[in-house]
Amino acid sequence: PNYLKLKEKLAKELAGYKGELALIYPLSFLPDDYHIFHDIRLNDGTHFFQNDNIILTNKCILLIEVKNLAGTLYYDQKNHQLTRTIANDVQAFDSPVTQVRRHKLQLEKRLSLHNLPSPPIHCLIAHSHPDAIFSSNDPSLDFVIRTYNLPEKITEIVSQFHEPFLTKKQFEQLSSSLLKNHCSHQYDYASRYKVSSTDIQNGVHCSNCGNNPMGRKHGTWQCQECGFRDGKAHIDALKDYFLFFGPPISNGRLRTFLRIGSASTANRILSSLHLEHCGENRGRIYKLKFTNFD
Repeated sequence: PNYLKLKEKLAKELAGYKGELALIYPLSFLPDDYHIFHDIRLNDGTHFFQNDNIILTNKCILLIEVKNLAGTLYYDQKNHQLTRTIANDVQAFDSPVTQVRRHKLQLEKRLSLHNLPSPPIHCLIAHSHPDAIFSSNDPSLDFVIRTYNLPEKITEIVSQFHEPFLTKKQFEQLSSSLLKNHCSHQYDYASRYKVSSTDIQNGVHCSNCGNNPMGRKHGTWQCQECGFRDGKAHIDALKDYFLFFGPPISNGRLRTFLRIGSASTANRILSSLHLEHCGENRGRIYKLKFTNFD
């Protein structure tokens, strides 16, 4: 059961990631003085809320929720839900409209709480999947669009305001506050889905043939099955560790997870990642971050 839950979670996150990638090209047409924040997670004083994209201009703020769903999509505003039909199979989802409007209220609350200027906030829902066909029983949902229409729609919204709402100083203050107060989501799927360490297959997988484990030799990883070599093969394994167990890792836990016997080899790997750490010698704990694996 836990495997199926994790597989479903992974599928959702992968779909979301692909949806966000689809925004990179259309958003590149926006003016350089627009500040774009991807996957920014903020606190409104009571709850955390994560925004796919926030675009800050000197006239307004745009919240963009991205959906990467295929099929025939219907926005049922009467029942506040989104339904998807594929091959006569109907699925119901929470309403993205409700979600993005709630995020708008939370952002307004946060700005007010910190005495920050609050320009008008507009919501957009962008569908990135090429096979999505969407409709609604509410004609006012003109902010539900395809990703490739984003530049034109954003220009249309911003052009409604003839004068800047924010001074240059206020703009920079607000932009800086959003960046400074972003709180990264802490992953710990092992606790959330009750996955024990015995359920995890330790070792470094070969990206060429899928064999596990690869062996560490002369500063690189070599597959014992196909002979493939990869000096960075441990990176994906450490990403998996991060997702399951969170940021903290020690030399000993790294050796166990990567299936290497040498403490000095493990130390060289950890040092090469330039991680934050605390403690000394055998008690040293390192803090993994995704940004270390770019």
